[in-house]
Amino acid sequence: MTTSNGSATPTLPTLAGLKLSAVTATPAGDHIRLQLHSTAPPPQATIAARAVGFPITPEVARIQSRSIDPGII
Repeated sequence: MTTSNGSATPTLPTLAGLKLSAVTATPAGDHIRLQLHSTAPPPQATIAARAVGFPITPEVARIQSRSIDPGII
């Protein structure tokens, strides 16, 4: 897809099928883990976290993702 000036528009990730399935936190509150499931290729971790309502604030030091092959679950 292109814009009116001919430049390519970025492809937005598909968020359909993305759902939050679990949230865990350490007692001190220094680690929060979100477990998300997606029926489509998962979006980038920051986009996925925001999509399920987790605010990305200056206190968030690191966001990482890990994909699991659904055939091994």
